[in-house]
Amino acid sequence: MHYLRAQISRIAMSTTLAPKGVYRLNEDDKNVIEENTPEEGSVPVPSTQAMSKKDNWVHYTRSILKCGRLTSLAVEGEEGDPEEEGGDAKPKTNDDPQEQLLKPVNNDCKALGDAPAWTLRCYGDQTIYGAANPNATDLSYGIVVMKSNIWPGAFSFFSSGVWSQVYVGDGHKMEVKKTFYPVNPPKMVCDPEEKPCCIEPQPDASAAKKKKGKKSKKGEDEEEPAEEGEEE
Repeated sequence: MHYLRAQISRIAMSTTLAPKGVYRLNEDDKNVIEENTPEEGSVPVPSTQAMSKKDNWVHYTRSILKCGRLTSLAVEGEEGDPEEEGGDAKPKTNDDPQEQLLKPVNNDCKALGDAPAWTLRCYGDQTIYGAANPNATDLSYGIVVMKSNIWPGAFSFFSSGVWSQVYVGDGHKMEVKKTFYPVNPPKMVCDPEEKPCCIEPQPDASAAKKKKGKKSKKGEDEEEPAEEGEEE
């Protein structure tokens, strides 16, 4: 149960994406993510055409540190240190630094085989249609899908101003040395050489009749001496 919860947390924290510009860091606390709400109007949402570029995708959630936490452990000051005695504990970030919040996906480490961490694909009709209402934004019925190559089975999609994530996998990461995905089957053995086919002998009717006549004549010759002995 604990292993399953840990894997779900790792996948969710690594593959939850959002459009760039929708969220921002809090001015007072840079560790807090909030909506990029302007003074007037609603939150600006990019178009489907803009989301077809990797530069407009960022990580929404925090990354998990090596210690298994989302924030660094607080370390109190050492005894005898006059500068730190009585002061608040400070987080230890030298050995286990935090990842940048709202980090672009282009900054992610590469996957197995020197492949990019994410693969972007566009599906459906990517044509931009003008809205009937001049105050409304243009319409596009295409879908943009981001596929994770580090966590196979994790997908993020965007369509018509709506984005979400879905995961359909086995809960394992694509690693360099260990992988739980099936390997390619070995090469099949070549087929043996086939022997040449010969036509089955099929004697004609005249030959079969002639052979049958020889057998009957031979039988008559064997019966004649027996008849002569009976007459004597």
